[in-house]
Amino acid sequence: PIGVAQAAAVRVGHAIFVSAAAPIGPERKTVGPDDPSAQAQRCLDIIRAALEDAGASVSDVVRTRIFLTTIGDWEAVGKVHGRFFNDVRPASTVV
Repeated sequence: PIGVAQAAAVRVGHAIFVSAAAPIGPERKTVGPDDPSAQAQRCLDIIRAALEDAGASVSDVVRTRIFLTTIGDWEAVGKVHGRFFNDVRPASTVV
């Protein structure tokens, strides 16, 4: 079963679609409640695991969407996103 700290990945042909991730840790508590960078890293780690479970990797990602509750966190989250995807450079939207 899917737990709160897992993102679901669905394969349709050669494409894999990954659901949203929340920064929930193994203890089922929010990781970094006041740290957008830690939260972003946790979400991306969850997404990486979902991709790998579906037989893909971060290098296969072509688009991302980042949803923020505080738009002022965009830079901190963007830095984590940039390090995580490094040379992949997917098309990305911040909302």
